[in-house]
Amino acid sequence: MPHKIPPTGQAPSPDIPRRTIDYVRALSACVDAKGDYFPGHSDAVGYLVTLYATELDVQEPLLSELHVAAMLHDTGKIRVADSILLAPRSLTDDEWKIMRQHSVWSSEITASIGGLEHLVSWVRHHHEHWDGSGYPDGLKGEEIPWQSRLLLIADAFHVMTAHRPYRRAMTRVEALTVLHNCSGKQFDPGFIDNALARPPVVTQRESMSDAVQVSSRRRRLA
Repeated sequence: MPHKIPPTGQAPSPDIPRRTIDYVRALSACVDAKGDYFPGHSDAVGYLVTLYATELDVQEPLLSELHVAAMLHDTGKIRVADSILLAPRSLTDDEWKIMRQHSVWSSEITASIGGLEHLVSWVRHHHEHWDGSGYPDGLKGEEIPWQSRLLLIADAFHVMTAHRPYRRAMTRVEALTVLHNCSGKQFDPGFIDNALARPPVVTQRESMSDAVQVSSRRRRLA
């Protein structure tokens, strides 16, 4: 059964100005270049979350806003020391406490950009878990903004399929298996059912508009 997107409770915002998008893209590129995953991580998460959202019949301007939120979701890591970001091992408890602050710092950066105030909660809560075990506020279930729940799935899939200093990249099948196993715990089960039913094939970095066009074509052929 398709998962339904709840109403936002607010009118659609005006289109985000191109200069704002360019600024956000440059900012996210600086963070990605620190080497946490590899250059292009934030844009790739934007590509994936846009695919997932399009399959759920999300329309503009929300698609563009989701992509911008994805580009901002890790910007707070600019405040995290490279010794933590680039650690060739699992992090210590103290290091994790610092790392878990990045979603708060990312939301603060988002709040500082004029016209993006409505994205702050999406960015802040992109590491909250369906069962309440996430951070920074321990939200659970539908307390978590649906945009954040989609961002979590896209972020997790891309991280799992990326090479890290301390582990190999998972295959697409392995990553989808993890999503399935964590459904109802870490991830929104309705969104996971949808993602597993129509998993994206990511073979190259594409723009948001390309992602929307690919996903729209897939829906027409279904």
